Amino acid sequence: TVELIIHAVPVQFSTGYLQKIVHLIKKDRQGLPFAPIVSTAKGIDIKSLGFMKDVFESVLGEDYPCGFISGPSFASGLIKGDPTAATLACSDAELGKKIQGFISSPDFRVFSSTDVIGIEAVGALKNVLSIGSGVCKGLGYGPNTQALVVTRGWK
Repeated sequence: TVELIIHAVPVQFSTGYLQKIVHLIKKDRQGLPFAPIVSTAKGIDIKSLGFMKDVFESVLGEDYPCGFISGPSFASGLIKGDPTAATLACSDAELGKKIQGFISSPDFRVFSSTDVIGIEAVGALKNVLSIGSGVCKGLGYGPNTQALVVTRGWK
């Protein structure tokens, strides 16, 4: 039995991917949602200008149980066992707590929130600020300039 689906597909490819597999995940034999789905993707879909919440709703339906994880983390750090934290946003607080317990570990602390739009918006903005920081590094500036771009970018 599948208890949780992790969707780790970039936002720009998510609609097409989900449309191909929706028949496998949308309903179980009793017609109930198969398993909650959690997105690790951050950003805004260029075609629809929507967040992953909108992509999930358009393909899976508004009632499909889902969550969205975001935070200052990299897969390589998780694999090494570096202490890492992230926030899981789920409009259903009870489902969010269940998923939080399922994916948390001693090295991976997951905080829960019901602010899906806030988590998705901050995740998308973080991507823009990260690119700006990378541009600074590419231009030869050091960590002070990179930190300046990131911290001022949040204002």
